[in-house]
Amino acid sequence: MEALARIFGRNRSEVSDDDKPEDESMSSADIQPVATDSPSALTRNDPPWVELVNIYVDQTGSEASHAQALESLVQMICGDDGVKFLQLVQSMDSHLNSTDITVRARGTILLAEVVSSIPDDKAANSSALAAFFAARLSDWPSVRGALKGLLCLLRREANATKLNLDTVSPTISALLKKVHVQSHPQPDRQLCFEVLLRVMQTFPSACAALGPEFPDRLISAVDGEKDPRCLLLAFQLWQALPLVFQPAARSGGGGDLRHLEEHAEELCDVMACYFPIVFTAPPGDKRGVTREMLQQGLKGAFTSTPVFTEHVLALILSKLGAAADPPPSTAVIVDSLDMLSGCIDAYGAETMLPHISAV
Repeated sequence: MEALARIFGRNRSEVSDDDKPEDESMSSADIQPVATDSPSALTRNDPPWVELVNIYVDQTGSEASHAQALESLVQMICGDDGVKFLQLVQSMDSHLNSTDITVRARGTILLAEVVSSIPDDKAANSSALAAFFAARLSDWPSVRGALKGLLCLLRREANATKLNLDTVSPTISALLKKVHVQSHPQPDRQLCFEVLLRVMQTFPSACAALGPEFPDRLISAVDGEKDPRCLLLAFQLWQALPLVFQPAARSGGGGDLRHLEEHAEELCDVMACYFPIVFTAPPGDKRGVTREMLQQGLKGAFTSTPVFTEHVLALILSKLGAAADPPPSTAVIVDSLDMLSGCIDAYGAETMLPHISAV
């Protein structure tokens, strides 16, 4: 563990303006292939797995060559006489800390892919890995690899006892403070939401520890999202808010409900722009998202906590009221009544009673 921490301690945690692409994705014009005289170049004394690492980080290679290099590395680590994971990390030091953003980005992705492909007993200390990936969230080119690595660690059931609050708290803080989610391409935004959701579900107290800053930054992360796959996850994030701020005995959240109440209007406003759902999957769409899925997800978000009652009912009534402009269509009326029915079922009679006259 100490050896791994020393390697990861040299983590490049800051990114310069020159490293950050001007648009949302890194193009071939923004990044350069690995140079033959780079620190990662193969020498006669290097072990065989170093060549595989160089093949993977070389962006000019084919997807097939990258996949084969990854598979060979995993086989080496899983073999009885193969390379140890720590040896691989040690040999990747120059890649993970390279000034070449291509090498650094692909090196981080490779590490994440290896971690996700090997069994727990072959990997290193989960806390050290989580700390490394969390620090990489500051480095724009490495964000995707860092998110992949964090999601893998959070998903592994065995890590439930290996990762703790001291490890996860800095991770969620780094994600919300250092990653401007909406400036990243769709795959990265989806990974961000998946990591956030996993932390909210399994380590709610790590989110609660941020106090009122958590809902505020959650709003910033989701505000303006348009991709249907990401929206399904965003709706789940809102559904998980009670785990953080209304903890059951087993949730371990411990969040102050007042922080949720103070942000209730803003949290509802972010979701309000999606109601009613207007979405038709284009012909041949392979994303697998339907209007019904989005509709149910949004209903779950709005009805996740009685704290939203006043604001959600006001939204519904604004769609049904005589002053609505334009007048509501049949579809809007049906969707609004369906949402109202969901609110009544979720909030209960006691919560709805003060609002019955308005309804």
